[in-house]
Amino acid sequence: MGATLNVPWHRYALIGYLSVRLQNNAKALSKTAIQKLIYLLQEAKEVPCGYDYTFYNYGPYAPELSRDLEYTDFLGVISLVSRDDTPTGYAILPGEKYDEIRQRGQDFLDQYATEVEEVISSFGMYSAKDLELRATIYYCYRFATDKEQLLSKEEIISQVQKLKPRFSSGVVSAAVEELHKKDYIDFRLSA
Repeated sequence: MGATLNVPWHRYALIGYLSVRLQNNAKALSKTAIQKLIYLLQEAKEVPCGYDYTFYNYGPYAPELSRDLEYTDFLGVISLVSRDDTPTGYAILPGEKYDEIRQRGQDFLDQYATEVEEVISSFGMYSAKDLELRATIYYCYRFATDKEQLLSKEEIISQVQKLKPRFSSGVVSAAVEELHKKDYIDFRLSA
């Protein structure tokens, strides 16, 4: 008996699926944007993608997802296209082998279709910069709730601005309110 490979087809299929669903979006799907979309799927919607996220320059980041993007490009699931009109210099488009890989991860895509579509509906139209902010807000919220703390809106804004000072308090406040209205985060009312 030989060793069996544990190939994460579900992750490759998800990456390909996002490239298909968001290919006609006004904002090009970038490496940064897909990092944040999958972070929100995994952490906020509890879709078991299996990535370990840490906080990095542009918010939550999973090095293994970066490797998966390169590998799915190699496999032909996606196509990483160099583009001057995107902040990151790349756009992620569907690759010629997407259908073949999708079949290998179809059970996963079917099982989590509702969650995937909800995240696409809520965040698929955003730029990488807008997703960076929203993922950072969720990261701060999640960090506090993991410690069984419920922060006030002002405390969330303050924490996010310490990590992302380039975003004004008004912009952060509006994004916090949006995530609250969409039931992604909660906060305690100030005294």
